[in-house]
Amino acid sequence: MPPYGFHSPSLNHKARLRSLAEWHYWSHSSHGKFHWFVRAFVMSMPPNLAVITISSLVVVVVVVIVVVVVAAAVVVVKVVVVVVVLVVVVVVVVVVVVVVVVVVGVVVVVVVAVVVWWWW
Repeated sequence: MPPYGFHSPSLNHKARLRSLAEWHYWSHSSHGKFHWFVRAFVMSMPPNLAVITISSLVVVVVVVIVVVVVAAAVVVVKVVVVVVVLVVVVVVVVVVVVVVVVVVGVVVVVVVAVVVWWWW
């Protein structure tokens, strides 16, 4: 059945087509069917129960959003900690390698100097 007012003489041709298209969308699309199902479901409830149900849905949505945000924050913190630990390990390894190279170089220079001094 076409929407209410579809045959109204005050609607011009474009408005009638738009009205018919909207009616077709809300009647046949999955979004429209879900919309009408929810509307019929809520309208069939006593007013207090409908308010409680809508409030409960809002609370559930907010809780899900909070859980997702907290989980994302935990993942970000873990990634940051891993990156910091890796940077610290790399810096320590580089410092140790530089110190070892310098110490070995000094020892080699001293040994060569003593040997040269001893033989001359």
